Amino acid sequence: MSNLYGKIGDNVPTYLLAAKEGADRIAVAIEPGNGEVDRGTVIFRKNGAIWAPAASTDIVDTKELAVLDEDVDTDESETVAVAAGAFRGGHFLAGKLHDKTGTAVTVAMGLVLRKQNIVIDPFLDTEAETQTIADNTIETETEGEGEGGNG
Repeated sequence: MSNLYGKIGDNVPTYLLAAKEGADRIAVAIEPGNGEVDRGTVIFRKNGAIWAPAASTDIVDTKELAVLDEDVDTDESETVAVAAGAFRGGHFLAGKLHDKTGTAVTVAMGLVLRKQNIVIDPFLDTEAETQTIADNTIETETEGEGEGGNG
């Protein structure tokens, strides 16, 4: 079942957003027959209100794009679209977005996404950050922390 009513900015270990400000979360209907579609997959609007996982050739200026905000199972035997949450705008962490094959978004694709208010922050290191859900704090570990410095 889809989680369409989550709070933007909630601490989740596998988060996508670099900042909750400007995030535009929408509900989408994912086309059946695409198998497992992972969170962070770029999707595009097909005919009408149906969305599908985007191949690298689908990430172009002429298509409406969004980023899937949850894992979705679009079973091959289903005939009904699956409801899911997605972002049609926001500030995302580098390395978290990919096409339907799992290939990371390239710089050229990133420029196309940016034109549609899907901004990728290339300066945040997603591997170094951890989150503590219990007290809603973010702890960031960086290389060389605590050595030397001004404090």
